Amino acid sequence: MDVKLEDRDRQFVRTLQGLGSASVGQLCDELGVTATSVRQRLSRLKACGVVESEPVNNGRGRPTHSYRLTETGLRELGSNYSGLAMLLWSEMRTIKHEPTREQVYKNLKARLVSQFGSVDSSNSLNDRVSQLAGNLTTVGLDVGVGNTGALPVLQGCSCPYPDISKNDSSICELEREVFAEVLGADVELTARCVDGHSCCEFSVSEKQLAK
Repeated sequence: MDVKLEDRDRQFVRTLQGLGSASVGQLCDELGVTATSVRQRLSRLKACGVVESEPVNNGRGRPTHSYRLTETGLRELGSNYSGLAMLLWSEMRTIKHEPTREQVYKNLKARLVSQFGSVDSSNSLNDRVSQLAGNLTTVGLDVGVGNTGALPVLQGCSCPYPDISKNDSSICELEREVFAEVLGADVELTARCVDGHSCCEFSVSEKQLAK
């Protein structure tokens, strides 16, 4: 499921994570809002798979409920560290010893290929691209497949690292290399969100045999 949290959702989720688990009353006290507002937010976040609840038997009357973040919620809470990603990428790029810098880049590429690489190499090019798009969607990226003539186009409509790619296109080149290796195909980056296009587009074609 593609989870889209608003800024106010993130404040709510961070508060809940800080408490570990909490009742509606505890969340009201922490956030300074009404029980109706808290229940509405919890209901929506539960529907998104971000929050889960369990009954708590207090001994008398109806049981109350305790709320906590799911694994999806924890991942989403940690997905907003674009500043950290930018810092780490910048530090890697400033390594002066070229063999060390190249090895770090190579290791990072290998990790990404491993993460997205469950693509059946015996399938057609279109099927491989669709498989890769599915893998990327599974990890929370907004990715689809279009076509330019007979060739598939991998379309990413939300850049996962806009602050980096604005200033350093090498992160886009890394992504292109990863997709090419996973697909076993030629991949060309033909459009980028940060340049004003609606999506980043990677045109894919079968590798040309050397003559």
